[in-house]
Amino acid sequence: TLTPWFIDLYFNRVLPGDYTFITITAFNFWNLIFAPQFVSYLTPFLGLPAYLVGWSLVGTVLIILAKRLYSSPNRAGLFWQATLLAFAVFLFAPKMASRYLYPAFALLSLAMVFAQKIKHLWIAYVFMSIGYLVNMYYLWWAPGNLGLEHLYTDINTKFISITYIVIFMWLFIKPQRLEN
Repeated sequence: TLTPWFIDLYFNRVLPGDYTFITITAFNFWNLIFAPQFVSYLTPFLGLPAYLVGWSLVGTVLIILAKRLYSSPNRAGLFWQATLLAFAVFLFAPKMASRYLYPAFALLSLAMVFAQKIKHLWIAYVFMSIGYLVNMYYLWWAPGNLGLEHLYTDINTKFISITYIVIFMWLFIKPQRLEN
């Protein structure tokens, strides 16, 4: 089932992970704040350790999404809210690597199956996919391409982080009544 895998990924592998950095090459909120430096997840941010701020943001999103799902329970809504939660974890949780956005794509694909009439989900999927490809290529220069490698400036990676945050806010603030 989805729940044990999801719990295992975040609570048994991501949280206790070997890395002590707030972000590990993920173009997310923490990249926007701290990049290009690799800083500890214990680094103060707004007077608290950054990991507490990150998990507080994720927890807030979780509560809001759970309320939305409770008010309108259905299969499409479940996948939609799970998509937003996976996206929020990637954006705000500590110790995120670029590859940790992939659960959002699987869940968004399922939400799109159940809500085929909602066209902006396709737009979000396309822009998220482009950002994901660029983020994944960041440290994996295969095949090597000097033209692309020189595009990875601090400003450009922060632009992708901002793009992800804008897409998330757009999808989060514009709640959908998904019915199946």
